[in-house]
Amino acid sequence: MENTAYIQLKINCPEFSIKYWRTLAKAEVDFILEKEGKVIPIEVKYSNISGPKISRGFRNFILHYKPEKALVLTKGFCADLKINSSLIKFIPAWYI
Repeated sequence: MENTAYIQLKINCPEFSIKYWRTLAKAEVDFILEKEGKVIPIEVKYSNISGPKISRGFRNFILHYKPEKALVLTKGFCADLKINSSLIKFIPAWYI
């Protein structure tokens, strides 16, 4: 699913550079969209999700870089979660 998400991001967001983030401890964020100093972290969780939960690595990125928004691409789960000033949107992967 990550490969499909990458291809769709390349097609639908050509004005953004696409990167990833990984710490020495192997915490990671699947994609980071970057444009003019602003970032949007994206995590792909293509499984059955029962609530708006995020990984420790994703949370650490959000707490450190304080993006306005972040995305979690899911199988079909939709929700919003707020961490400090960051809005995390859970949306189905097919939406992108």
